[in-house]
Amino acid sequence: MTTLNFGQALEAIKAGQRISRSGWNGKGMFVYLVPPASYPVQTGAAKTHFGENAMVPYNAYMAIKNVDGTVSTWVPSVNDCLAEDWTKLSRSSLPSAFSASASTAARRRSPSAPLPVLS
Repeated sequence: MTTLNFGQALEAIKAGQRISRSGWNGKGMFVYLVPPASYPVQTGAAKTHFGENAMVPYNAYMAIKNVDGTVSTWVPSVNDCLAEDWTKLSRSSLPSAFSASASTAARRRSPSAPLPVLS
C-alpha cells in the first residue's frame, strides 16, 4: 500500500477520491470533499436570513465518515497535516450505499433529494 503525505492526500480528495490514515484507530473512517451546492432552508435562523422557501448556499468542505456511520465536517489536526500515513481508498471498498453513482448524485442532487446514507 502506497502512503502519502497530507499534500498528496489533499490533491487526491480534490480529484474526488476518499482518503484515510493508517494511524486512525477507527475502522472504516475516511475523508472526502463535499463540493459547493445549496440546500433548502431548514432552521428558523436561516429562514429569517434567507427567506422562507430559499436555498442556502454552502462552500466546499471536507467531511469525515465516522466509525458509527455518521458524517461530520472535518478539519485536519496538526498531526494529520504532518502525517505521512495517508492512503487513497479504492472505489471497490465503498459501501454499497455510497457507490460512485451515489456520490455523483449527491454532488448534483436536487434540493429535495436525500443525501446518500453511509453504512
